[in-house]
Amino acid sequence: MKGLTKKGLVYVVDNHRVYRDIIKMTLEQEGYSVRLFEDGNQALKAMSLNKAIQINVPDLIITEMEMRGVDGLNLFDAVNSSPDTSDHIPFIFLNNCSKQRSEAAAQAKRGYPVLNKRTLLHPLAEMTDTMLSESCKPSKQADS
Repeated sequence: MKGLTKKGLVYVVDNHRVYRDIIKMTLEQEGYSVRLFEDGNQALKAMSLNKAIQINVPDLIITEMEMRGVDGLNLFDAVNSSPDTSDHIPFIFLNNCSKQRSEAAAQAKRGYPVLNKRTLLHPLAEMTDTMLSESCKPSKQADS
């Protein structure tokens, strides 16, 4: 399902307003609709409400991996286990951690990409296009 624009609806979940705003500006310039959330709990509430009234479920979620409350990894688990949000929604994870630590965490989440927030702007629009293209759908293997 493509949200509000032909390119799709992207949820951005990050506890830092500056990053949320920069990502939103970058993606909107590329033709995406973007909704911003401070934490995973806000995003889950929006998805549950939108699913109930059958509108604007996100096509992609970009989320910080480590936040207070519902962080990006917990958000991923909740989205993939909830009947309200059980549609397959791809993720891009953001971090400020070491590459090795973040890659291990993302690998545990079915190999979704991880971008370091300090260098994310350059590849973000390109990666979003790739993640939402018909030719790039990560596998839905059962978690071990």
